[in-house]
Amino acid sequence: MTSHSEPARVIDLGDARARRAAAGRVDRTVVLQVSNVRADGETHRHIGVTDSLQLRDLRDVLLVSFGIDEEGARAPWHFCLPGTDADTALDPDEPLHRYLGASGDSLIFHLGLWQFTVVSSFSWPRDRGTPWALCVGGSGRFGEARFDIAAINAALTGTDTTQEVLSHAAAPVTSLIERSRISDLVPLLQALDLSREPELSPEVRRRMRDLPVEEEPAQVDAFWALALGLAALSDDETADAVAETVMEALGWVEDDGSPISGRSARELCRDSLSVLEELRMYGPEALGPLDRLEFFRGLLRADG
Repeated sequence: MTSHSEPARVIDLGDARARRAAAGRVDRTVVLQVSNVRADGETHRHIGVTDSLQLRDLRDVLLVSFGIDEEGARAPWHFCLPGTDADTALDPDEPLHRYLGASGDSLIFHLGLWQFTVVSSFSWPRDRGTPWALCVGGSGRFGEARFDIAAINAALTGTDTTQEVLSHAAAPVTSLIERSRISDLVPLLQALDLSREPELSPEVRRRMRDLPVEEEPAQVDAFWALALGLAALSDDETADAVAETVMEALGWVEDDGSPISGRSARELCRDSLSVLEELRMYGPEALGPLDRLEFFRGLLRADG
């Protein structure tokens, strides 16, 4: 069996600049969906990484993102292509973009007896200020490691950048996060790179500035909660889960005292969602992820 066994390295991804696969190549940020499915449960992580990183760098990112301890990190490891012999290891010095460059590309990461499926979701040109690796979401614990997204990103980036990230966010977004005390939303904003000017038409910008249409506090909070969920560019279930969590943390409930569901949150801000649907940023006719990424970057940033 071809594999690699070595202790976990200190996460220092800055040196990837010196290891780009081709001179003059424009790096991209690729969002990876990583899953570990076991008989006793499932663990999922959504991670944004620079595609010029090597496979050995991705291994380090996965160790941190899944909370794998030093003992687990010593296990033999390798990456292989789906459908190939599990013992056929890829060169750990190969760049990610060679295998995960297009949406739907996938790899299998073997670590001891564990197996992780890594799928490329989508990508966009990397901005210089974007972190080399960032966990933007996930579910489930791996072993005894609790899912602590703030701690994961502190380890990946080497710093707590919460205040810096929030300084680029629109005032209602900052208020929502501070009032709800849900710090897990900060990595999502960081991944959106709110400091970057979005590419939007004047008409889209004009209509975006009028959002939300609603004025009642619960309606306004529901809109921004859903906007954060939709900005994750995942499915409706994920957006609803974000909205439900935020609304509960803010203390909003139904008239009978029950928690506000995702459907109820959507109903609270239906007029604003209609605008998003007209702009094709929401609903069955929504544009692709890159167009929506630009829109939600503009919507959620301070001068959007």
